[in-house]
Amino acid sequence: MRAGAEERVERWRKVLAGRADGTLTVGSRTPVAGLPAWVTPQVVRGGFATGTPAASGPLLAHETAAAHRAGLPAERLALFAHALTTTGLAELTDLLESGGYAVELPEEAALLTVAWLADRRETATALELFAVLEPFADRLRFLPQPVPATPPGTDSGIVVRWTVKEVRRRLQQRRPHAGIEAMNEALTVWNPFADELLEHWLKTVRNGRVLARAPKPEWRQRAAAMLERYRVLAAEHTCCGKHRRPKENSFILRTALEDLVAGGARGRHLHGHVHRQVPCRGPGRGRAPRPNPVRGLLRHRLRERRRRRRVRLPGQGRPRRSAVRGAVS
Repeated sequence: MRAGAEERVERWRKVLAGRADGTLTVGSRTPVAGLPAWVTPQVVRGGFATGTPAASGPLLAHETAAAHRAGLPAERLALFAHALTTTGLAELTDLLESGGYAVELPEEAALLTVAWLADRRETATALELFAVLEPFADRLRFLPQPVPATPPGTDSGIVVRWTVKEVRRRLQQRRPHAGIEAMNEALTVWNPFADELLEHWLKTVRNGRVLARAPKPEWRQRAAAMLERYRVLAAEHTCCGKHRRPKENSFILRTALEDLVAGGARGRHLHGHVHRQVPCRGPGRGRAPRPNPVRGLLRHRLRERRRRRRVRLPGQGRPRRSAVRGAVS
């Protein structure tokens, strides 16, 4: 277990080092500098290439055994050269016709492909493929692993073929994944609505305090329209229930807005949920007061807005503080 953990750490170290020195490009069809697109990269969880080809590394047992049978040094370059001799091509052709081989990486089928082309008198194409493979012959594993051949007429269990009718039936039987549906609904419906709630509350903020100025009639009308839209969304989108949890910021902002629109609950509800901070448990308990999450969320958005307002474009002078304050308020 420890060895496996150390190997994973080393792979991630290669990912970070490659990102830092520019040898790895995330999202590219050729993520590793110096390797063509047909070379399979070694990847870690998340699909990040480490910079090492997956078919590289020490010789495997079947490669060592092949070198021993042919009286060759245990080197991939020697095995590659032998595979292109008359004897080597005959061995590969027999292996291909018997079906007694396993291919875990595309590179392991490269020499089988050369043998197949040569057997069908496609010499020019075989030589072209040979020229592509040769620069990597000392590093990559091009030999397949021999395995017991599957008797004729039996199902190997590796390749499965279905008719179009069977594929259609299986696809129609698939049902949506509840967790995925809830996640998609949160991302496309409830998170944007929560952002709208927050932006609406920010219009009442002055000097870091919520409702420091009385909301205008237009603000209340907009609030009522948002609450009506919430009821419609809640009836249509029922997969994600996060917006109904009392401890969630969106729930607190929405219910506070409902009380404010209803009128008369500003002191009881808003003061308790937005302005109030959780009191200390008393001296000697070792706990400091915790700020209310809604107030912290609003303050964070205000700081972000101030930071963006203070960014200067090339050729512009320093913005006046009064202008920044007016833009924030």
